[in-house]
Amino acid sequence: RIPVQGEIPNPIDPPPGCAFNPRCPLVTDLCRKVAPALIDGVACHAVNDPVFAASA
Repeated sequence: RIPVQGEIPNPIDPPPGCAFNPRCPLVTDLCRKVAPALIDGVACHAVNDPVFAASA
């Protein structure tokens, strides 16, 4: 396993958008503004991104 870099968000005062955005290597402006919907057990905007899908 590769450890995730960055600080764990404060659960009492999470960041706007996706709560994981401060630590995510795939973060975009959308992630910082809009929380992703849970789809098939995954809540990530990158899942629907064709660039991400091609690299996975």
